[in-house]
Amino acid sequence: MIGCSANASSKCELFSDGQEFVSDMSSVSEGFCPHVFSDITQQILGLGQGGNFDWMNEHGKVLACCTDGFRPVVFRIERLDK
Repeated sequence: MIGCSANASSKCELFSDGQEFVSDMSSVSEGFCPHVFSDITQQILGLGQGGNFDWMNEHGKVLACCTDGFRPVVFRIERLDK
């Protein structure tokens, strides 16, 4: 069996509960992890183009997470209607 480990803390050091970011989908917001932005871009673009996700109870919202298996962070992404 091959093991897998990391020498990092068990909690993401870039984000904290309750942080909010606003994106116009053209670039990564200042202070936002570019790796996470890459992970959740499909959900951001889907909502930004007016789409919804059938498994979500509310239109215009979706949950997505980064792919860091050691320190995953879940994001609630909401479309801001103009």
